[in-house]
Amino acid sequence: MKSMSRVVVLWLFMMGVSWGQNSDLPIRGTNTKYEQGDWITYGQTRFVTSIALGQQFVYFGTTGGITRYDYWKNEWEFPFTISSGLADNSIKTIAFDENTSLLWAVTETAISVYTPSSEQWANYFLEDRGVTAHGDIVAIGFTQSSATFEFNDGYLFSCSNTGGWLRPYDSNYDGQNIQWAGYHQAPKGEYPHYFMDPGYFFLLNGTIQDDRLHKAPITVRLHDKWFKSWIGSWGMGALLGNTREQQLSFLNYGLFSRDVRAIALDKNGLWVGGENRNTSSIQDVNLAGLTYWNQVTEKWLYYESDFIPNLITDEVNRMTVAGSNLFCATRFGLSIFNKRQNEWTKLTTFDGLNHENIFDVAVHNGVAYVASEGGLNAFEIRALRTDTLEVYLIGGDDLKLSRVLDIEINENLLWAATDYGIYVYNIEEDTGGFVDDVNGPVGERITAVTAFKSEVWFGTSRGIFPYDIEKKEWLGLPEKNFSIDALIYEMAADKHSIWAATDQGVYKLNRRLRNWVHYTKQDGLSGNTVRAVLLDGDYVWFGTPEGLTLFYWNDPNRVD
Repeated sequence: MKSMSRVVVLWLFMMGVSWGQNSDLPIRGTNTKYEQGDWITYGQTRFVTSIALGQQFVYFGTTGGITRYDYWKNEWEFPFTISSGLADNSIKTIAFDENTSLLWAVTETAISVYTPSSEQWANYFLEDRGVTAHGDIVAIGFTQSSATFEFNDGYLFSCSNTGGWLRPYDSNYDGQNIQWAGYHQAPKGEYPHYFMDPGYFFLLNGTIQDDRLHKAPITVRLHDKWFKSWIGSWGMGALLGNTREQQLSFLNYGLFSRDVRAIALDKNGLWVGGENRNTSSIQDVNLAGLTYWNQVTEKWLYYESDFIPNLITDEVNRMTVAGSNLFCATRFGLSIFNKRQNEWTKLTTFDGLNHENIFDVAVHNGVAYVASEGGLNAFEIRALRTDTLEVYLIGGDDLKLSRVLDIEINENLLWAATDYGIYVYNIEEDTGGFVDDVNGPVGERITAVTAFKSEVWFGTSRGIFPYDIEKKEWLGLPEKNFSIDALIYEMAADKHSIWAATDQGVYKLNRRLRNWVHYTKQDGLSGNTVRAVLLDGDYVWFGTPEGLTLFYWNDPNRVD
């Protein structure tokens, strides 16, 4: 038994694996291994449930976390989500206690308390407190020494104003009036005759309507002493009303749709898409759309296929930026947006594509290579929107019979991840074939591929296989990793590290230390199913069904 233990320890040492925490455990609070802001998740925050006014921020409780608007600087700060330490992102109600300067939130599963001085969240799970039989918490109130919670069956429970165990409320406990938030902030009384941006109308019944007949009811409003009305809607996000000028303005922030599986950077900002259901109601949380976050102007723009003829669908598998063009690989064809001309174009099987379910696009020397369920196609980008456009086949009939799930171009070689192994295509020589080196994953399903300099990294059902083109050899342990028992969706590589997005979190190879690190929700991911990864200098972006997560991976003061 002792010798077996030594073998296991030696094997783990050779693999260089550093396992993360148990990803299934509830999030009890902020992970003190990281600084505030090391992990940030941007979610779908168009659905506002509550508002609280603090000493610096207006807080909006939403279905995608707590957004924070700095009313002194008139700008958004990063939101609070499970990446910050919240138990979950579905916020039922929030409140700010002026006595203690603590921010309180009720989520789907817990009561959460944020202490600004320590920049930490603490979560008290409702199941642990034995109060779930009373239904949802609908309001939070404060006295000088306690916090009180009203449930929708009318019962009141209270605890210390710094957190702790709930107890039935005793009205004689401190004899002071409770200052309530929550549903007590629900819109009451008449609204001003607000004017809005062109294309939007404010109806006096408390509903916002646009010229596409989308309607979003007002869910909550809060007046401050500066004659401002902070307003939340169900479907169109947060708004700011000036009661003197009777002007109502949008404070757009966050993703249009929650599910993220496609991320791309251009010179000004970030494109985000995913697999979200098409529906006609702006009040439906599953309404699909693409998001563009202009990080220069800090504007969030949204694109819906229902109103853009050549945006085939909002269900995007992958995004690629090349020059002024954005390529959206969708399950119904390829949609291309020319940002300079503000024009969309589409390509389908009618234009010569082998299949309409597109998995990836790569661009090299003005040619776009399209990976699909029917193999690999290519076309010259300059021929788009002309009669000379020709879509041609790459790889012949052999590749046409295989799904190409991911492609990567390394100098003049195109590497394709297929159901039947690795296919490599020499662009200059117009030749290609399947890799049959027995030291590699011959005949296996390859799900992801990435490259850096002379290295090409492949994600397979058996783990990760790296290949050095110059040395013409497969790398060994710990770079080769058979311990990742997960479906690898996408990979990214640079001189510092290798990243693998999987259905069980994210794995990173630290090149210098030659060890693998495993990240999960316990670290700060918005979900353990990670469909997209994109390197951005000292930061890395991840796409999950719960949103878009940014990680400051290169903090010099932290060792993972």
